[in-house]
Amino acid sequence: MASTVNAVLEVSYIITIIINSITFPLTIFLNVLVIMAVKTRPRLRTNSNILLACLAVTDALAGVLGQPSYILWKIFLLLGLSSSETVGNFNITVKATLVVASCLHLMLVTFERLIAIKFTMHYSNIVTQSTIKIAVVSVWIIAFTAVNLRLLKMYVLARSICGFLIISCIVFVAFTSMILFHETCRHQRKIKAQNLPQEEVKRFTKENKALKTTVLVVCAVTVCLLPVAFGPISLVAGFHYISTIMEPWWQTFPLLNSLVNPLIYCWRQKEIRMFVFRIRSQTSIESDTVISPPEVNYIISISINSIVCPFTVLLNVLVILVIKKRPRLRTNSNILLACLAVTDALTGLFGQPLYVLWRIFLLFGLSNSETLEDVCVCVMTTLSSASYLHLMLVTFERLVAIKYAMRYSNVVTNNNLKIAVLAIWIISFVCGTLCVLKMYLALNYIGSLISISCIVLVGFAYVTLYHETRRHRRKIKTQQLPQEEVERSTKENKALKTTVFVVSAVIVSLLPAGFCLIGSATDLFDTCPIDESIWQTCSVLNSFVNPLIYCWRQNEMRKLVFRI
Repeated sequence: MASTVNAVLEVSYIITIIINSITFPLTIFLNVLVIMAVKTRPRLRTNSNILLACLAVTDALAGVLGQPSYILWKIFLLLGLSSSETVGNFNITVKATLVVASCLHLMLVTFERLIAIKFTMHYSNIVTQSTIKIAVVSVWIIAFTAVNLRLLKMYVLARSICGFLIISCIVFVAFTSMILFHETCRHQRKIKAQNLPQEEVKRFTKENKALKTTVLVVCAVTVCLLPVAFGPISLVAGFHYISTIMEPWWQTFPLLNSLVNPLIYCWRQKEIRMFVFRIRSQTSIESDTVISPPEVNYIISISINSIVCPFTVLLNVLVILVIKKRPRLRTNSNILLACLAVTDALTGLFGQPLYVLWRIFLLFGLSNSETLEDVCVCVMTTLSSASYLHLMLVTFERLVAIKYAMRYSNVVTNNNLKIAVLAIWIISFVCGTLCVLKMYLALNYIGSLISISCIVLVGFAYVTLYHETRRHRRKIKTQQLPQEEVERSTKENKALKTTVFVVSAVIVSLLPAGFCLIGSATDLFDTCPIDESIWQTCSVLNSFVNPLIYCWRQNEMRKLVFRI
């Protein structure tokens, strides 16, 4: 029974990991767009929309912190890593903070609608920009204080306060909704019975539409939180089996609400919908100008990187863990590929998210985009340098294994590999530091040296290895070599082919960037026909392709990665 539960639970983990990996970039993107729509469009800057934008901040944070930490936690649990408890505690703390903040924001949104419809005459005195700011700051202070009592090991008090706040929210929202229902019915009867001024009718219609949006948001939150209530109820009822299996689902549903909310805002408000789904470059929302090509390329690159980056991290981490855990896979060539996988995993963990954030900031013309660009360029400079140097090391290892087989055990040792990898990261961090210090002349010199050295060494090594493998084949055909020697040669040749595929994948991913660089250097064109965001995206996609090559080329690795 226990094995069946574990098997079903693992399937649930994998499905919820995939769901969160696909939805979290969209959650961030849509909520940021909603916030920007309310911020940049004066007609949308009503008090009710400002409060919905504050709720969108909470939802965006769920996409930035809640869902990625959940994915990481479940991956760690699947792999049985010791640090899964720490990641789990972080995820629970983040989610609890965001749930409490969301509930309190819903109370604020509902309260604003109550004042607008029930106490119309006092609205302008009660709901002001100043009081909204104070209320929102108070919401976050209460949410952080209530939840972070867990960090002080005051678990009972933290749960009691969080429970009290959530129950208070439910009671307040339910009671307010009843009052608002009766009030809207009274207003509708009044409009039918009396000949009210057109201005009064328009105002009521507008307030009622905002109320319906709020009701839909509250309903969406309620539906997404229902599975959370199902967990404790099933435990109390004695259905421990069902409660265990459903745990990943009731943890995922509240996070998915953060994706549903901006879709509701877009559905209910035409101007937000037009801003979010028909972004303009230099024209007003009312114009019929189509999206400009750079913005289309930004959106394409943002979408590709957002979807690919979690899988880049996951696949490379799995490759590293498989090589670490399986003695048969712990060969020198595989250890170096695992070191390259570390670089690729860091690209998915830092490089791609920073790139997505930078492009989003550029899309909205935010002032911080330049700072973010500098950070992104410096991170990618460090990781690119590390990747190229690792490729040189992988190729050098194959050269020694095939060309200088007798000296291999003396040259390629664990100690030498550690020193070489450490030296690579020191050089890479030096390049990153030069980028941070804006010493671009020195950086260009070192970068050019690394690139040229990598091209020359890899080119020379593979010409040598090609001739050497052909010589080995002729030797095997003409001479009756021992079976052990033949098997060793076949094994080394297979590892060489894996390295060739990895290098080829790097070259293919860098072709668009190389085309633009050569074209600019030779004055073939003033502006590269391939958009900057496209060739930058192609360059980092290599980090996603590499682990797929390792799995394709090695049967045991493939089985362990895809059937853990």
